Amino acid sequence: MKKFNVLGVVTFLIVALAIPGMTQDKGGKGGKGGRGEMITEVSESSITTSSGKTYTISADTKVTVDGSEAQVADLKKGMKVSITAGTDNPEAAASISANNARKGGDKKGGGGGGGGGE
Repeated sequence: MKKFNVLGVVTFLIVALAIPGMTQDKGGKGGKGGRGEMITEVSESSITTSSGKTYTISADTKVTVDGSEAQVADLKKGMKVSITAGTDNPEAAASISANNARKGGDKKGGGGGGGGGE
């Protein structure tokens, strides 16, 4: 019976130690990370997400918008974002992947002008 109790305790400890690492937001991964994070503030040197996390941006930070290489200046407040923290400094953004919130353009008022009669 003691073997089963020891095995149970060891199993519990392994699971308990593994869960925080699995739930930690690592961002990146093709824009799937971040779980709905949005940009709330952005400057040339930092970015803040809707979770309240702020990351520093450097010349080494890789930036993509809608899957294409971009510049920090292309990042806008309200964009969906996934940030991968640096391995040496978890407060530094190694990569930022953003998507425009309105995919496919603005739906309001579309339809254009027409009007050109004969």
